[in-house]
Amino acid sequence: MELMDTFSKYDVMLDSACKRNEKMYIELCQVKSQEADLKLEVSSGARRGQGNKTVTVAEYIKDFKWDQVRFQMDKSLKALGSRIQLSEKQSADRLKKKSDEVAQIKNKL
Repeated sequence: MELMDTFSKYDVMLDSACKRNEKMYIELCQVKSQEADLKLEVSSGARRGQGNKTVTVAEYIKDFKWDQVRFQMDKSLKALGSRIQLSEKQSADRLKKKSDEVAQIKNKL
């Protein structure tokens, strides 16, 4: 029961993070007068920064593969959930940093 509650919280958290990220991306495209053509940088599971490729959201969903290196299936569900939450937090922190940089540039202009 506790695990179900935890994953329900993760689900809500990840859903709101995705919506927040999409909104920020669309707003940024409007500022830059560009069409919103969202692409993702996907790691192939190799060392960080190596073997990355850029794909559209549709391609990512169609070709989705579980990342066995980052999210090992032999771990407990609680450990997997914590790892997913940590990954989301790191992504949110990077996005916040980029957003702050854009805001600073706007203010300077």
